[in-house]
Amino acid sequence: MRTTARLAASFALCASLLPACTKDKVEDVDTKLDVKGKTSDETIGLNDKDQVIIQTEQTADVELQSQEMANYNLRERLSWSINDLKECRASLADPRLGGSGESEPIPEVDSIEIDNPGEKFGKDEDGQLKLVKRELYTQRLKNERERGAKLAALLKMVKGHNDRCQQELRTAKIKHGVDPDAKKP
Repeated sequence: MRTTARLAASFALCASLLPACTKDKVEDVDTKLDVKGKTSDETIGLNDKDQVIIQTEQTADVELQSQEMANYNLRERLSWSINDLKECRASLADPRLGGSGESEPIPEVDSIEIDNPGEKFGKDEDGQLKLVKRELYTQRLKNERERGAKLAALLKMVKGHNDRCQQELRTAKIKHGVDPDAKKP
């Protein structure tokens, strides 16, 4: 009986806090603030407990677009950094600089998986053939943020390898009497 009573109490509590118990349902968000000032994109004010709050509001579409754009920029920077590293390693492998003629392979860069939302193919209400993809907004935003963190870590790793390679290349050029600022030996 005690277990049943606990389960009933837990269920009643969960039912009263339904939005908090179902993470993908839309919840009401308290944005009320007694505004006392503003910065470029934040509002400063007092909440109902007289606490000073700095509040930022963003529409869902803008938040997701911002994260996707940040990830796009990180992908581009990562691509350029990988190319710079390949070029540096190729120059360092030049026999005129004491290299073996074979460039050292670049570190493995983990693939950044692309999520596949649920797809459904069929006819819509107007009889048009459509491919419809659906996914939860919260899951997509979470995935994009995780992807951004992975891209930033990969970029940092590749840049570190490139910095070391550039230093080794500079040293090899000096050692072999080549202008260290020259692009090619």
